[in-house]
Amino acid sequence: MNERMWRKLYELALSERDPQKLSDRIYETEAAIFLRLQTLEKGPVSQAELDERSSVY
Repeated sequence: MNERMWRKLYELALSERDPQKLSDRIYETEAAIFLRLQTLEKGPVSQAELDERSSVY
């Protein structure tokens, strides 16, 4: 799973205006976040992701 894919899906869910599509967007986003968390457990994150995290805090 691309380390930024969950964020793209999250942004799509936030901008979804069709209530019928929103639940699908949320499901896709949750699945992407879950897969990213599994990936993080297996090894280090990229420097770009670490830099992004540092700028949030």
